[in-house]
Amino acid sequence: MLTPDGRKTFKDSFPQLKAEGTVQDLEFELIRKDGTTIPVLLSASAVRDSSGDYLRSRSTVYDITSRKLQEQAQARLAAIVEYSDDAIISEQLDGTILTWNKAAERMFESTAAEAVGRPVSILAPCFPASGS
Repeated sequence: MLTPDGRKTFKDSFPQLKAEGTVQDLEFELIRKDGTTIPVLLSASAVRDSSGDYLRSRSTVYDITSRKLQEQAQARLAAIVEYSDDAIISEQLDGTILTWNKAAERMFESTAAEAVGRPVSILAPCFPASGS
């Protein structure tokens, strides 16, 4: 049921469950009956007897496959933007620069650290920001 890495993650976290009584948002992979693996998120709380000794855990396991796929797609898009030869800049509704890629750094001779948070009008001062 657990992959070797998942077994290690679970085993490493079990003492925390016994000692602290809870484990939240533990990520690992499970193996399905058909042999495929799925990423899951586990939250568990300890059930103790009247003496306070650990008996078992009450756990909830969530399949996070779709979240992981979305994270991968977002990372691919971020890489495309970051390594594009075209300057790509995004702004907030008020005209504040939100993102600034490497090509924008080369084109405008300003680093992202220098540009992000400033008004987009710094690029063409004669034009008002979008939010105006």
